[in-house]
Amino acid sequence: MLFTIENIKDACCILAKVKNQIIKKASIKYNYQFLDYSPYLGCIDESFESKELFIDVNNEIILQKQKIITDLSILKKLDQLLSSSEQGSFAKLIQENIEAKETINYPFYSIIEFENIIKNSFFIIENISPLFHKFLNTLIINITPLVINNKFTYFSSSSNKTIGNIFVYPLYKKSPSIEIDTILMLAHEAGHQLLYLYQSFDNIIASKCTSLIYSSVRKTERPPLLAFHARIASYFMIHSLNLILEKSIFNKKIKDYAEDKKSTLQKNLKLSLHDFSNKCQLTDLGQKLINIFIVLT
Repeated sequence: MLFTIENIKDACCILAKVKNQIIKKASIKYNYQFLDYSPYLGCIDESFESKELFIDVNNEIILQKQKIITDLSILKKLDQLLSSSEQGSFAKLIQENIEAKETINYPFYSIIEFENIIKNSFFIIENISPLFHKFLNTLIINITPLVINNKFTYFSSSSNKTIGNIFVYPLYKKSPSIEIDTILMLAHEAGHQLLYLYQSFDNIIASKCTSLIYSSVRKTERPPLLAFHARIASYFMIHSLNLILEKSIFNKKIKDYAEDKKSTLQKNLKLSLHDFSNKCQLTDLGQKLINIFIVLT
């Protein structure tokens, strides 16, 4: 079982070490002593046009101490900063339409609605499992809402360059329960965040594996580490669905929706586990995680 007090403590210790390492590296590179951690300090390998903007936006995030970044000024600065990366790896994440978050003329949630959905979802998680809530709350430090090219899909992503931050596109979606979908999204991204922490000291994949592995999320073959990320994300989502199905506070429509989601995730995870065991050798930690995943299939 992954969700235990001991594992939360371990994750907190690993996260503290990773944060301290990133603060130190960013302080040296920018010749500026950052007093606390912001996930965007992890972009130290990027080449930004403005050193001052990098320092300014990270300091604002640190000082505000808000999990959900809703300050339009900060969002605009992040847009400007990440879009100026010479490598362009973040330019695709944040594009135009920051101002559109303030209006209801587009079919996606306003920033206030989005914030309420996130808060309500965390509240539900806390009620059904304080332990799982602590796990997610530890791993997800910041949530950055994005709108990209008016693509109306509910979508989220993580990056190993911004450990502790998840990007969410707050777009309208018809669903039996947007809160349940949001809980799944938070669980999914928390899985990525935990694996990023494990990757800070373990390769997960023991040998150089050139085989493509079936991804339980994308439902297509992907490189081994990306497929492993899909596995842990699936595990987190299935666990959250089990918690929902165990509680009587949800009506039949929502439980049927959760059961259908769980069935699909379990089927895809089983296919991925079978594919992986035949193609790649894992580290001890990687195999330990696989054994945990097997229990849910």
